[in-house]
Amino acid sequence: MNITEWEAFLRQESQKAISAYLEEKDSGNPDLWEDIELEQEIIDSGWLGLEGALEREIVATEELLEINLPPSYRNFLRVTNGWNTENPELIHLYSVQEVCWFRDQHQDWIDIWVNSEAILDRIPDAEYFVYGKDQEPSQIREDYLQTALKISTVYDGDVVLLNPQIIVDGEWEAWIFSNSSCGAHRYESFSNMLKLKGLSDSWL
Repeated sequence: MNITEWEAFLRQESQKAISAYLEEKDSGNPDLWEDIELEQEIIDSGWLGLEGALEREIVATEELLEINLPPSYRNFLRVTNGWNTENPELIHLYSVQEVCWFRDQHQDWIDIWVNSEAILDRIPDAEYFVYGKDQEPSQIREDYLQTALKISTVYDGDVVLLNPQIIVDGEWEAWIFSNSSCGAHRYESFSNMLKLKGLSDSWL
């Protein structure tokens, strides 16, 4: 998605989430938004995003990590530098300043997967490159975790990663890596992942 498309999509997701919040509060039976209070300014604005990252801030992270971030993710950051509703049930995406290599914070987590018997049989392309409802979360290549980019907080064993080992037209494969799924839900790109998952409901 380009910047204009991201702006429209994120505003739509913001409004959906705020509407759900207000409906729950009015019902007297809060669920997803229990114990969360949105500021009136946010409700009035219809926007849950943050201020967009400056180009120089994105470039600084790219130079630090020695990478070129995927175009759709870069454009997302230009519109909102991360995504945090203060609701732990909703995904919290990092600001560009927080993005880091998964291995730098979770080498022990990687080691558990890489040292398991599962890696002995590498997933063939015919099984790996399956996306959508027919995908099997356990069909991952565990060694890719060593070079994955972490772009979210970890919540209940779930984390969002970008995989530089699979790049098509500049877009990195995106993972929702999850202990509960015994693997990862994988998407062709960051933008494809958000289109399918949205930002207004729980990913768990």
